[in-house]
Amino acid sequence: ACAQGAEWAKALALFGQMASCRVELDTITYNAAVNACEKGGQWAQAVRLLIHMVSDRVELDALTYSAAANACAKGGVWGKAVELFAEMAADRVEMDAITYTVAMGACEKGSAWALALVLVVEMASARMEMQTITYIAAVSACGKNAQWAKAFRILEDMSLARVKFDVIMHNAAISACENGGQWPKALQFLVDMASQSLQKDSITYNSAARACEKAGAWVEAFRLLEEMSSVSVEWDNFTYVVAFSSCSKGGMWSQALELLAEMKSDQVGLDTITYNAAVSACEKGGQWAKALGLLAERHWNC
Repeated sequence: ACAQGAEWAKALALFGQMASCRVELDTITYNAAVNACEKGGQWAQAVRLLIHMVSDRVELDALTYSAAANACAKGGVWGKAVELFAEMAADRVEMDAITYTVAMGACEKGSAWALALVLVVEMASARMEMQTITYIAAVSACGKNAQWAKAFRILEDMSLARVKFDVIMHNAAISACENGGQWPKALQFLVDMASQSLQKDSITYNSAARACEKAGAWVEAFRLLEEMSSVSVEWDNFTYVVAFSSCSKGGMWSQALELLAEMKSDQVGLDTITYNAAVSACEKGGQWAKALGLLAERHWNC
């Protein structure tokens, strides 16, 4: 009852009374206490209970691990959540589809791409159907750590399983391309989205443009940003960063100055990074007077 009401303090007090009265504490009792901690967002208390279980030689089951790991995930302590899910996998504790999904999310947030791949293999071996959200988390976990080849392997598995690719899935794939320097593949995903009549958003364009810009394909990057404007997808601060970086690398000083004027008229905040990129574009374009003028402007505005 305490667990269901998220009254974790009362639940732990009751648990402590049982222990002081030398009532035997088994797995079910511990699970109730850990579950109360999860409901109350008390991840540290949940972890302490697991430590006590180990020291008291009480068996940890799927409910124990899941509740504690979920408590850590809810508290944003992704590293500890990943550690607990890894222990579950190592101890071969049976996990259900929901637990796998939460675990995959923890892998994404905690940059644990290797564990994400282990979980994918386990789900396949158990012939457990993976939801789109689970695939997205696995692809993102690999993509964020520049493991683009492994991310693409998961995407191939999705295709074979005939899982539908939505906008979020495409964005995760394009992000993997960005971190892996695979800009041609990023452009191919954009083509795939168009063929499926999927609406591209700012994340789509930003990730694809960034993939091109990072690989030195600044012409393609700027073309994507122009397309972004033409289809009325609003630019954000990240978009401007990519645009100025592309201008800087390509020596497109006139475009850089136009962007500055646009940001001023739209009252978008200008910072040192923005000015430096514009100055660099002018320098590479041989526009020394304009570069000096921007340096003076930066001195007064930043």
